[in-house]
Amino acid sequence: MSDEVAVNTEVEDRAAQEAKDKADKAAWFADLKVRFGPGAPDEAIVEAWKKSSGRVRVAAFTIDEIYFYRPLRSTEYKGLIAQVMNIKGQVEQNELLKEKMVAAAVLWPRLDASEMGALFAGTKDSLHLMIMQASNFVTQEEAELMVREL
Repeated sequence: MSDEVAVNTEVEDRAAQEAKDKADKAAWFADLKVRFGPGAPDEAIVEAWKKSSGRVRVAAFTIDEIYFYRPLRSTEYKGLIAQVMNIKGQVEQNELLKEKMVAAAVLWPRLDASEMGALFAGTKDSLHLMIMQASNFVTQEEAELMVREL
């Protein structure tokens, strides 16, 4: 096979894969609308969120429990910490900080403090961990894996 034919085949394969990915994404968003109704985000809404937040992630605990969220910026995180500093107990501070972080970062469905108690027991903590990771908080081991000596 000549180099030109190989390049053309590779370009055609890539275009076919991109078309399939686009169709899969459209089908996923259409299914989201069917399962959650017209208030569910579509691709245009997600693109708008990406434009304003930089990154958007989706976490699916089950087929019927899906959350779209974004990372927190440094000043936003510091502001949330300042809001809970007046709470006396460390455990209460930590729980309130988790709630505030989840409420601030989850884009859909919108969650406020009154709805946190209705979530499954581990949902808030799991979302909190995902939001922390999306916001570039990593463990020491993860940080070490990210570094390369030149």
